[in-house]
Amino acid sequence: MSSLSEATARGSTVEDRLALLQATYVQLLAAARACVAAERLGEADPVGYVRELLADNGQLPPVGVRPSHLLADTSAAGDNPVYERSFAGRAESVPQVRRFVTTLLRGCPRAEDAALCASELASNALLHTRSGRAGGRFVVRLQVCGQVCVRITVADQGVDDGQDEQPGETGTRDPELTRPAGEGGYGLAVVRALAGGGPGLTWRRTPAGGVASCMLAWPAQVTGVSA
Repeated sequence: MSSLSEATARGSTVEDRLALLQATYVQLLAAARACVAAERLGEADPVGYVRELLADNGQLPPVGVRPSHLLADTSAAGDNPVYERSFAGRAESVPQVRRFVTTLLRGCPRAEDAALCASELASNALLHTRSGRAGGRFVVRLQVCGQVCVRITVADQGVDDGQDEQPGETGTRDPELTRPAGEGGYGLAVVRALAGGGPGLTWRRTPAGGVASCMLAWPAQVTGVSA
């Protein structure tokens, strides 16, 4: 079956692929600059900014590895490829998220589940954070870990302290984002069920906003998705 890189080449435009590369570069550069600034300010753990970004992308180096070995091995980052795209905070972005995921995960046994999870996490960000307001944006990130699982992450622009919105409160949001009465909260329950419950779905707050992640796995003997 097709590899992710082949699926990307068939299903994504050159502009999309360049946007993914640029977004990753910008993130790495920002984290590196934050490390230098933190060191100058005497912060206790200046490397934490880069460590967090590497952890999010599954790229933390093995314990005990020498820096010189990492510098000499430029292939390591390709072991668990990460694909990322920014979307506008509007209702029409949700089906775009689904297409983005299914295109990248063509050949994956859980591509449809991943697309559903990503769209539900995106909808949640649009309904309950600043990402869904006029001019807002959110980022979807996919990481394939070997040939046994995929991690889906949606980063939003956060909420105003003490003003987390509830389903049905639209404010300045796209009116098409409003869910019918009684449907609020079911989306995350679906994601949690597909991710196997427990730690399969996580959420954390960062200085830039909220980050929701879920992990979908499949039996190791199922092949067809190569990293």
